[in-house]
Amino acid sequence: MSGFADTQQKFTGPEVGAMTTIIPFSREPLSLAATMREAFLIPALMDTPYRRAQLLAEWYADAKLEAKFLEGLASNWDSYGARPVTKSAITGAIRFLEVAAGWRLPKPAIVPASNGEIQLEWHQRGVDAEIYVMSDGRIAASVDVDGVENEFDMLDERDYSKLKQKLSRLLIGTCHQMHA
Repeated sequence: MSGFADTQQKFTGPEVGAMTTIIPFSREPLSLAATMREAFLIPALMDTPYRRAQLLAEWYADAKLEAKFLEGLASNWDSYGARPVTKSAITGAIRFLEVAAGWRLPKPAIVPASNGEIQLEWHQRGVDAEIYVMSDGRIAASVDVDGVENEFDMLDERDYSKLKQKLSRLLIGTCHQMHA
């Protein structure tokens, strides 16, 4: 028999009124070709946007909390007259963190700036990247890859493809280029 059986058995569990349905399932041994198809299908199913988001959910959730924590910084938080981080900067940082998580980048350092802005930083694999989230939530960036610096002024989400290409060396688990 292959797949789900046509019959279902019901029985009453230990709790009064609890019903459980048992669906017998058996599977015939797979041929070598079917086994190979399944072996290649499973990794393909694992590499879905949802699965990638699941893999990065832990760092994204932590990073989102770090960014929200910055909202509690009062004036003069650095004892040199720093301004509080703005809500717009926090919202912009969280939006960009979500984008970075979707690109499969590692978790950045999240650094408050004395002017009320936030910097998201990566310094690894020959890449020095700083994303500046302005006090109004707009994004600018500086990315140095092997000594070649690239500046990105006031980006919106439509302009992220070139930035994504420059940050591709930071990809988790691979050094391959990302495609926009």
